[in-house]
Amino acid sequence: MGRQPREGRSGWGIVVDAATIVIALSALAVTAAVLRSRHAEPDPAAAPADRILTETDWSKAEAQGHLLGSAGALVRIVEFADYQCPFCRREEGVLRALRAAYPHEVALLFRNYPLSYHAHAYYAARLVECAADQGRFTKAHDLLFDADLSELQAGALAHAAQIPDSARFLACSSREDSVASITADMKAANELGVDGVPAVIVQGTMFAMPPDSAKLFTLVNKLLQAGSDQ
Repeated sequence: MGRQPREGRSGWGIVVDAATIVIALSALAVTAAVLRSRHAEPDPAAAPADRILTETDWSKAEAQGHLLGSAGALVRIVEFADYQCPFCRREEGVLRALRAAYPHEVALLFRNYPLSYHAHAYYAARLVECAADQGRFTKAHDLLFDADLSELQAGALAHAAQIPDSARFLACSSREDSVASITADMKAANELGVDGVPAVIVQGTMFAMPPDSAKLFTLVNKLLQAGSDQ
C-alpha cells in the first residue's frame, strides 16, 4: 500500500520557518550570555578572607627584613614583594603614602619574594641586597620600584643610589649564586602560606588581597587609636 503524497510547501512557508529558527537561535544565544554573565559575577561569600596570624607566625614574619621607618613605630607592616610585579608596584604607592602620612607611627619591614617567571625580579632583589650591605637599602628600594628593570644597569643604580663603594657593589651584583637573605625571605613566606605578592601583613593581620589605600588607612587608624587609648 502506497503512502499518501505530502502536500507541497510554499516559498513563504519556508521563509517563515527559517525566520523562526533564527529567532529561536538568537534567544538561545542571549540566554546563554545572560547565564555566563551571572556565572562570572564574583560571589562575596567565596572571596578570600583576611587572616589573623598566630603570635608565632607574626614573629616569623618580622624576624628579618629591611626596615623603612622607626624601629619604635606603634604599627608595623611586613611586606613580601617582587620589584617587577605590577601589583607590587601599585601597592608601593599606597605604602609610600601611608609612611608619608605617619612617618613616626608606621614602619615597613620589606622582604624579598621574587617570582620565578619574572625575568628581572631575582636580579633586582640581589641588587637591593648588595645596596643594603653598604647602608643604601632605602634609596635602592625606591629606585628599583620606579625603574624599567629590563634596562637596569648596576653601574647606573650604584650612581643613583650613591653607593659608597661602587666596585664592591658591582662585584656583588655580578655574582650568580643564591642570596641567603632572599632564600630566607622566601622560605618564611612559604611557611606563612603566602601564595602571591604583594603579601601585606599589618600588625599580625595578613590581607588576602593587596589592600587599597582606604582599607589600609582604616586599619592603621584603628590600630593607632587603640594604641593611644591604652
